[in-house]
Amino acid sequence: MALAHHETAIYPTVESLPVSVREAAVAAGLTACWAVPVAVPPDDAQLACITVWRSVDGPPFVSHLVALDRARRLTSLAFERRHTEELLRHAALHDTLTGIANRAQFFGRLEAGTAAVDEQLLAVLYLDLDGFKDVNDTYGHAAGDRLLRCATDHITASVRPGDLVARLGGDEFAVLCSAVSNTTEVEAIAERLIAAVSDPIDMGDHLVRIGVSIGIAVAPASSTSGSALLDAADAALYEAKRSGKGTWRTAPASAPVA
Repeated sequence: MALAHHETAIYPTVESLPVSVREAAVAAGLTACWAVPVAVPPDDAQLACITVWRSVDGPPFVSHLVALDRARRLTSLAFERRHTEELLRHAALHDTLTGIANRAQFFGRLEAGTAAVDEQLLAVLYLDLDGFKDVNDTYGHAAGDRLLRCATDHITASVRPGDLVARLGGDEFAVLCSAVSNTTEVEAIAERLIAAVSDPIDMGDHLVRIGVSIGIAVAPASSTSGSALLDAADAALYEAKRSGKGTWRTAPASAPVA
């Protein structure tokens, strides 16, 4: 049951509780329940709930409410430092606008992937949105931000579970694919991305269309470096742009090998 921040739910009897909970309470000799949500700074996330069970019917007295509020405050303080640290860690690894991985997380995962000792194939898809600047210049930065968020949704819906999607900056994105079977599998992902991003995007009072160009680099994880793999994907992206945009190109197999 979701409770509003700081709102204490009082059940003078257990009759209104779900059947399974009510039966367990009655079996334990409990007849009343109070639930106090705990909101934790700095964003008032509801991370805990203090639940008090009683063997006597009725609502809490004023002294009970005071004790419950004190317990809520102390619990909030106990959670605050760890929660703040978690928020800072999340902010350090995620893009503020889109919520996906940022450059730092992408490069960290890329280097970890290329440090593997096995021969599994690792792939990087380097994406650049086609037509984004025109939309941003025509409709303004707010519309541009909305477009980036919509494009992000389309991109993340088109990759495999476990693939890492990151925004590298501006309208550039990257996808890191681990345990790839072959280059054909990665090219199929690129085809899905191009189709998804090219779908019309609803901007509220009008529709816009953009596209995406993609550079692909694939190599055995143990025989390449992260920077070499990304550079190869970047070079392939340049070739895709030269080819008229809205397409993909794959780097030569030897290009990403360090």
